[in-house]
Amino acid sequence: MAPDPPAHAVFGLLSDATRVEILSTIARTPGERGPPGGTATLSFSEIYDRVDVEGTSKLSYHLGELEGVYLRNSPEGYSLTHGGEQIVRLLLSENYANTPDFDPIEIESPCAFCGAEPLRASKHNQFLGIDCPTCDRMAIAYEATPAQVRSRSSEELLESFRDRFVSHYRQVRDGLCPSCAGPLEGSVHPTAEMEDADTGDRDLLIVMDRCEECLRAYNAPLQLALGYHPASVSFHWERGVDVTSIPPWELFRRVYAGEWTADVAESGYEVVLRHDRDALRLDLDEDLAVSRTERVRGRTVDEERT
Repeated sequence: MAPDPPAHAVFGLLSDATRVEILSTIARTPGERGPPGGTATLSFSEIYDRVDVEGTSKLSYHLGELEGVYLRNSPEGYSLTHGGEQIVRLLLSENYANTPDFDPIEIESPCAFCGAEPLRASKHNQFLGIDCPTCDRMAIAYEATPAQVRSRSSEELLESFRDRFVSHYRQVRDGLCPSCAGPLEGSVHPTAEMEDADTGDRDLLIVMDRCEECLRAYNAPLQLALGYHPASVSFHWERGVDVTSIPPWELFRRVYAGEWTADVAESGYEVVLRHDRDALRLDLDEDLAVSRTERVRGRTVDEERT
């Protein structure tokens, strides 16, 4: 098997506008051959009819350049490889561009740190950040793609932020990188030992998950990261709360208020998610896998311990 070409050669193939048009044309054509819902498999003549190219010899040359990296050539025709699928979605969504600017959005929710209202959602480089204009502390920030921001209203943008964060953190806790599907390696760090941590007067345990393949990192308080665990979703649902519909900046208030806690335990870590006088306790091993869950009904965990 021939070795994969280096990255500069792979991306260099996209320096020609005709090749980009070929990939986009295949992606835009509904698939009539191949898996249902997939992109098309187009013959040489079908591509020639759809792409503005100077003659069949020129098209043959460009297809040859793309073949093996972005295109798969079979008796049925040309189709996108995994690399082709990934790059063409980036091209069509224009997610290679800068995230568009948008006006700050007021959020009628109190600050976890100082209690002031409202919070503010605004663009911070490629991130959407939720901060407090009063105390100037950031509650939470997460990436916002150009396609996510481009055509949404303020309300829709905040909803998409919530839904994307919830979906991604479910994958993160399963050890799956949302960006590339590579494996994640998690570690826990007390904010007291972190120079750039700004959590006011409360010490938190921050779980840092880093992808071993693409090196993408995901950071969150340990108890917030466990808030979307199936045991938590079920616990809260039975009490009339859909925890997946609550924006993460509101869940962070539960963390900072001490309703959701995380502590170092003998065998790893203990996370307690309180709701009224009931609580869910999750025991985690040193690898951050949930080894045991326990519901405490009708009294607080603190009362149980005493």
